[in-house]
Amino acid sequence: MFVGLRLAAASSILVLVAAEMIGAKAGLGYLIISSQHSFQIPNMYAGILTISIIGLIVNASLVQLEKHLLHWK
Repeated sequence: MFVGLRLAAASSILVLVAAEMIGAKAGLGYLIISSQHSFQIPNMYAGILTISIIGLIVNASLVQLEKHLLHWK
């Protein structure tokens, strides 16, 4: 069950960023796309790195929650 939760969390982050890239006027996805179009490469990589760190934090927190709730595993 927790594996599915972790996969769903990763997918939801990816879909959120993709939606921001397509139709938003703010957010990390918009930052990446607008930085790409205006050749602000450091800002683009900062957005990508921020998304990666958020994904790692969400995954690590779900792993810790799984260890806490399923101590027999």
